[in-house]
Amino acid sequence: MGFQDRHYAQDEDSYSYSSYQSRTEPFISTKIVIATVVIYLIAWVIDQDGTDHSYRWLALSSDFWDKPWEIWRFLTYGFHHSPFWIAGGTLYHIAGNMFGLYMFGRFVEQRIGKREFLCFYLVTIVLCGLGWLLVRTASGSDQMASVVGASGGVVGVVILFCFMYPNEKVLLFFVVPMKSWVFGILLVGLDLFGAMGRSVVGSASRIAFEAHLMGAAFAALYFKLGWRTEWIATMFTDRRRRRIKIHKPKEDKLAVQADAILEKIQVHGRESLTPREEKLLIKYSNQVRKQDDHDEI
Repeated sequence: MGFQDRHYAQDEDSYSYSSYQSRTEPFISTKIVIATVVIYLIAWVIDQDGTDHSYRWLALSSDFWDKPWEIWRFLTYGFHHSPFWIAGGTLYHIAGNMFGLYMFGRFVEQRIGKREFLCFYLVTIVLCGLGWLLVRTASGSDQMASVVGASGGVVGVVILFCFMYPNEKVLLFFVVPMKSWVFGILLVGLDLFGAMGRSVVGSASRIAFEAHLMGAAFAALYFKLGWRTEWIATMFTDRRRRRIKIHKPKEDKLAVQADAILEKIQVHGRESLTPREEKLLIKYSNQVRKQDDHDEI
Protein backbone atom coordinates (compact mmCIF):
# COMPACT_ATOMS: atom_id res chain seq x y z
CA MET A 1 0.00 0.00 0.00
CA GLY A 2 1.36 3.42 -0.98
CA PHE A 3 1.04 6.71 0.82
CA GLN A 4 -1.57 8.00 -1.61
CA ASP A 5 -3.86 5.19 -0.48
CA ARG A 6 -3.85 6.40 3.11
CA HIS A 7 -6.16 8.95 4.68
CA TYR A 8 -3.44 11.56 5.20
CA ALA A 9 -2.51 11.53 1.48
CA GLN A 10 -6.02 12.25 0.21
CA ASP A 11 -7.46 15.52 -0.98
CA GLU A 12 -8.11 18.13 1.70
CA ASP A 13 -11.72 18.51 0.58
CA SER A 14 -12.48 14.95 1.62
CA TYR A 15 -12.06 16.04 5.25
CA SER A 16 -14.48 18.95 5.30
CA TYR A 17 -17.85 18.62 6.97
CA SER A 18 -19.84 19.75 3.95
CA SER A 19 -18.17 17.31 1.53
CA TYR A 20 -18.20 14.24 3.76
CA GLN A 21 -17.41 11.07 1.87
CA SER A 22 -17.86 7.53 3.09
CA ARG A 23 -14.84 5.26 3.39
CA THR A 24 -14.44 1.58 2.74
CA GLU A 25 -13.00 1.13 6.24
CA PRO A 26 -15.51 1.75 9.05
CA PHE A 27 -15.01 4.75 11.28
CA ILE A 28 -13.72 4.20 14.80
CA SER A 29 -16.87 5.99 16.01
CA THR A 30 -18.99 3.41 14.18
CA LYS A 31 -17.00 0.59 15.76
CA ILE A 32 -17.56 2.15 19.19
CA VAL A 33 -21.30 2.23 18.52
CA ILE A 34 -21.27 -1.44 17.52
CA ALA A 35 -19.18 -2.44 20.54
CA THR A 36 -21.49 -0.55 22.90
CA VAL A 37 -24.61 -2.18 21.45
CA VAL A 38 -23.01 -5.63 21.64
CA ILE A 39 -22.10 -5.12 25.31
CA TYR A 40 -25.64 -3.91 25.97
CA LEU A 41 -27.12 -7.06 24.39
CA ILE A 42 -24.73 -9.30 26.32
CA ALA A 43 -25.83 -7.58 29.53
CA TRP A 44 -29.44 -8.25 28.55
CA VAL A 45 -28.70 -11.97 28.18
CA ILE A 46 -26.78 -12.09 31.48
CA ASP A 47 -29.58 -10.38 33.39
CA GLN A 48 -32.41 -12.51 32.00
CA ASP A 49 -32.82 -14.17 35.40
CA GLY A 50 -33.90 -10.84 36.89
CA THR A 51 -30.57 -10.06 38.52
CA ASP A 52 -28.40 -7.01 37.99
CA HIS A 53 -25.06 -8.73 37.39
CA SER A 54 -24.14 -6.40 34.54
CA TYR A 55 -24.59 -3.34 36.74
CA ARG A 56 -22.50 -4.84 39.53
CA TRP A 57 -19.70 -5.67 37.09
CA LEU A 58 -19.68 -2.61 34.84
CA ALA A 59 -21.25 0.40 36.59
CA LEU A 60 -19.30 3.07 38.45
CA SER A 61 -20.67 3.38 41.98
CA SER A 62 -20.41 6.04 44.65
CA ASP A 63 -18.80 3.48 46.97
CA PHE A 64 -15.79 3.14 44.65
CA TRP A 65 -13.47 4.40 47.40
CA ASP A 66 -14.26 1.26 49.38
CA LYS A 67 -12.88 -0.91 46.55
CA PRO A 68 -10.49 1.29 44.52
CA TRP A 69 -8.88 -1.74 42.85
CA GLU A 70 -11.94 -1.95 40.57
CA ILE A 71 -10.52 0.83 38.46
CA TRP A 72 -11.86 -0.67 35.23
CA ARG A 73 -15.26 0.79 36.14
CA PHE A 74 -14.11 4.24 35.03
CA LEU A 75 -14.16 2.86 31.49
CA THR A 76 -16.76 0.08 31.47
CA TYR A 77 -19.56 2.28 32.81
CA GLY A 78 -19.41 4.20 29.52
CA PHE A 79 -20.22 1.07 27.50
CA HIS A 80 -23.29 0.07 29.51
CA HIS A 81 -26.65 1.82 29.62
CA SER A 82 -29.92 1.76 31.52
CA PRO A 83 -31.50 -1.66 30.90
CA PHE A 84 -34.76 -1.76 28.98
CA TRP A 85 -35.59 -5.19 30.44
CA ILE A 86 -36.48 -3.93 33.91
CA ALA A 87 -39.60 -2.12 35.00
CA GLY A 88 -39.48 1.49 33.86
CA GLY A 89 -36.48 0.80 31.60
CA THR A 90 -36.13 2.36 28.20
CA LEU A 91 -34.12 2.09 25.00
CA TYR A 92 -33.89 5.87 24.73
CA HIS A 93 -30.71 6.07 26.82
CA ILE A 94 -28.53 3.97 24.55
CA ALA A 95 -30.35 4.94 21.35
CA GLY A 96 -29.91 8.67 21.98
CA ASN A 97 -26.25 8.34 22.91
CA MET A 98 -25.31 6.12 19.99
CA PHE A 99 -27.20 8.28 17.52
CA GLY A 100 -25.32 11.37 18.72
CA LEU A 101 -21.98 9.56 18.60
CA TYR A 102 -22.66 8.27 15.09
CA MET A 103 -23.88 11.59 13.71
CA PHE A 104 -21.16 13.86 15.15
CA GLY A 105 -18.30 11.44 15.79
CA ARG A 106 -17.54 10.75 12.13
CA PHE A 107 -16.79 14.38 11.33
CA VAL A 108 -14.67 14.90 14.43
CA GLU A 109 -12.79 11.73 13.57
CA GLN A 110 -12.05 13.02 10.08
CA ARG A 111 -10.39 16.08 11.56
CA ILE A 112 -8.25 14.47 14.25
CA GLY A 113 -7.70 10.94 12.95
CA LYS A 114 -8.84 7.48 14.05
CA ARG A 115 -6.40 6.79 16.86
CA GLU A 116 -6.66 10.29 18.30
CA PHE A 117 -10.46 10.11 18.21
CA LEU A 118 -10.45 6.79 20.05
CA CYS A 119 -8.08 8.14 22.70
CA PHE A 120 -10.09 11.36 23.04
CA TYR A 121 -13.35 9.45 23.52
CA LEU A 122 -11.96 7.02 26.08
CA VAL A 123 -10.19 9.76 28.05
CA THR A 124 -13.42 11.77 28.09
CA ILE A 125 -15.34 8.76 29.41
CA VAL A 126 -12.82 8.30 32.22
CA LEU A 127 -12.77 12.00 33.14
CA CYS A 128 -16.57 12.21 33.15
CA GLY A 129 -16.77 9.22 35.48
CA LEU A 130 -14.16 10.75 37.76
CA GLY A 131 -15.98 14.08 37.77
CA TRP A 132 -19.27 12.41 38.67
CA LEU A 133 -17.63 10.45 41.47
CA LEU A 134 -15.89 13.49 42.95
CA VAL A 135 -19.14 15.50 42.93
CA ARG A 136 -20.99 12.64 44.62
CA THR A 137 -18.24 12.33 47.23
CA ALA A 138 -18.11 16.08 47.87
CA SER A 139 -21.89 16.22 48.33
CA GLY A 140 -21.56 14.00 51.39
CA SER A 141 -24.61 11.96 50.43
CA ASP A 142 -24.90 8.59 52.15
CA GLN A 143 -27.29 7.31 49.52
CA MET A 144 -25.79 4.62 47.28
CA ALA A 145 -25.74 5.60 43.61
CA SER A 146 -24.22 4.29 40.38
CA VAL A 147 -23.76 5.67 36.90
CA VAL A 148 -23.77 4.04 33.47
CA GLY A 149 -23.85 5.46 29.96
CA ALA A 150 -21.76 7.14 27.30
CA SER A 151 -23.50 10.51 27.66
CA GLY A 152 -20.44 12.34 29.00
CA GLY A 153 -18.23 11.07 26.20
CA VAL A 154 -20.88 11.84 23.58
CA VAL A 155 -21.35 15.37 24.93
CA GLY A 156 -17.58 15.82 24.64
CA VAL A 157 -17.68 14.74 21.00
CA VAL A 158 -20.65 17.00 20.23
CA ILE A 159 -19.05 20.05 21.85
CA LEU A 160 -15.78 19.38 20.01
CA PHE A 161 -17.79 19.25 16.78
CA CYS A 162 -19.37 22.60 17.64
CA PHE A 163 -15.91 24.14 18.10
CA MET A 164 -14.60 22.65 14.86
CA TYR A 165 -17.65 23.50 12.74
CA PRO A 166 -19.32 26.44 14.55
CA ASN A 167 -21.34 27.64 11.57
CA GLU A 168 -22.67 24.32 10.34
CA LYS A 169 -26.42 23.87 10.54
CA VAL A 170 -27.90 21.22 12.84
CA LEU A 171 -31.55 20.34 13.37
CA LEU A 172 -32.82 20.39 16.94
CA PHE A 173 -35.37 17.57 17.32
CA PHE A 174 -34.90 17.04 13.55
CA VAL A 175 -36.99 20.16 12.95
CA VAL A 176 -35.52 23.41 14.32
CA PRO A 177 -32.45 24.56 12.31
CA MET A 178 -29.66 26.36 14.15
CA LYS A 179 -25.92 26.86 13.90
CA SER A 180 -23.88 24.32 15.78
CA TRP A 181 -22.38 26.90 18.17
CA VAL A 182 -25.91 27.81 19.27
CA PHE A 183 -26.72 24.14 19.71
CA GLY A 184 -23.60 23.69 21.84
CA ILE A 185 -24.50 26.59 24.11
CA LEU A 186 -28.05 25.26 24.46
CA LEU A 187 -26.76 21.80 25.33
CA VAL A 188 -24.37 23.08 28.01
CA GLY A 189 -27.02 25.47 29.34
CA LEU A 190 -29.51 22.66 29.83
CA ASP A 191 -26.94 20.60 31.70
CA LEU A 192 -26.04 23.56 33.92
CA PHE A 193 -29.70 24.14 34.65
CA GLY A 194 -30.18 20.46 35.48
CA ALA A 195 -27.13 20.35 37.75
CA MET A 196 -28.23 23.49 39.58
CA GLY A 197 -31.74 22.13 39.99
CA ARG A 198 -30.38 19.02 41.64
CA SER A 199 -28.04 20.84 44.01
CA VAL A 200 -30.34 23.77 44.89
CA VAL A 201 -33.87 22.41 44.87
CA GLY A 202 -33.11 18.70 45.18
CA SER A 203 -34.33 17.58 41.77
CA ALA A 204 -34.87 13.83 41.53
CA SER A 205 -33.58 13.62 37.97
CA ARG A 206 -31.50 10.51 37.25
CA ILE A 207 -29.42 12.26 34.58
CA ALA A 208 -25.72 12.64 35.44
CA PHE A 209 -25.46 16.33 34.53
CA GLU A 210 -22.04 16.56 36.21
CA ALA A 211 -20.62 14.00 33.78
CA HIS A 212 -22.05 15.93 30.82
CA LEU A 213 -20.47 19.16 32.01
CA MET A 214 -17.13 17.47 32.55
CA GLY A 215 -17.25 16.15 28.98
CA ALA A 216 -18.08 19.60 27.62
CA ALA A 217 -15.34 21.26 29.67
CA PHE A 218 -12.70 18.77 28.54
CA ALA A 219 -13.70 19.17 24.88
CA ALA A 220 -13.45 22.96 25.16
CA LEU A 221 -9.98 22.80 26.75
CA TYR A 222 -8.88 20.14 24.25
CA PHE A 223 -9.78 22.41 21.34
CA LYS A 224 -8.66 25.75 22.77
CA LEU A 225 -5.32 24.51 24.11
CA GLY A 226 -4.55 22.20 21.20
CA TRP A 227 -4.27 19.13 23.40
CA ARG A 228 -3.61 15.64 22.04
CA THR A 229 -4.47 12.36 23.73
CA GLU A 230 -2.77 10.02 21.26
CA TRP A 231 0.32 9.77 23.46
CA ILE A 232 -1.68 7.43 25.68
CA ALA A 233 -1.77 4.83 22.91
CA THR A 234 2.00 5.12 22.42
CA MET A 235 2.48 4.04 26.03
CA PHE A 236 1.38 0.56 25.01
CA THR A 237 2.34 0.32 21.37
CA ASP A 238 3.68 2.46 18.55
CA ARG A 239 3.83 -0.05 15.76
CA ARG A 240 3.73 2.54 13.01
CA ARG A 241 6.85 4.28 14.26
CA ARG A 242 8.73 1.02 14.73
CA ARG A 243 7.85 -0.15 11.23
CA ILE A 244 9.13 3.11 9.77
CA LYS A 245 12.40 2.93 11.67
CA ILE A 246 13.20 -0.55 10.40
CA HIS A 247 14.33 0.86 7.04
CA LYS A 248 16.38 3.79 8.31
CA PRO A 249 19.81 2.18 7.64
CA LYS A 250 19.02 2.08 3.93
CA GLU A 251 17.09 5.31 3.67
CA ASP A 252 18.14 7.98 1.23
CA LYS A 253 17.36 11.67 1.47
CA LEU A 254 13.77 11.20 0.24
CA ALA A 255 13.12 8.49 2.85
CA VAL A 256 14.41 10.73 5.63
CA GLN A 257 12.10 13.53 4.48
CA ALA A 258 9.14 11.13 4.37
CA ASP A 259 9.92 9.96 7.89
CA ALA A 260 9.93 13.55 9.13
CA ILE A 261 6.58 14.17 7.46
CA LEU A 262 5.07 11.11 9.16
CA GLU A 263 6.28 12.42 12.50
CA LYS A 264 4.58 15.72 11.71
CA ILE A 265 1.31 13.91 10.94
CA GLN A 266 1.46 12.09 14.27
CA VAL A 267 1.89 15.33 16.19
CA HIS A 268 -0.18 17.87 14.23
CA GLY A 269 -2.50 15.79 12.04
CA ARG A 270 -2.74 15.35 8.31
CA GLU A 271 -4.26 18.80 7.74
CA SER A 272 -0.95 20.42 8.73
CA LEU A 273 0.85 19.14 5.62
CA THR A 274 1.79 21.45 2.78
CA PRO A 275 1.19 20.48 -0.88
CA ARG A 276 4.94 19.91 -1.26
CA GLU A 277 4.98 17.49 1.68
CA GLU A 278 2.06 15.55 0.26
CA LYS A 279 3.87 15.20 -3.07
CA LEU A 280 6.96 13.93 -1.27
CA LEU A 281 4.88 11.24 0.44
CA ILE A 282 3.44 10.10 -2.88
CA LYS A 283 6.88 10.09 -4.52
CA TYR A 284 8.36 8.03 -1.70
CA SER A 285 5.38 5.66 -1.81
CA ASN A 286 6.10 4.89 -5.43
CA GLN A 287 9.72 4.26 -4.57
CA VAL A 288 8.81 1.86 -1.76
CA ARG A 289 6.47 -0.09 -4.02
CA LYS A 290 9.38 -0.98 -6.29
CA GLN A 291 11.30 -2.62 -3.45
CA ASP A 292 10.68 -6.32 -3.16
CA ASP A 293 11.58 -6.61 0.49
CA HIS A 294 10.08 -3.39 1.86
CA ASP A 295 6.45 -3.17 0.80
CA GLU A 296 5.18 -2.64 4.36
CA ILE A 297 5.51 0.71 6.03
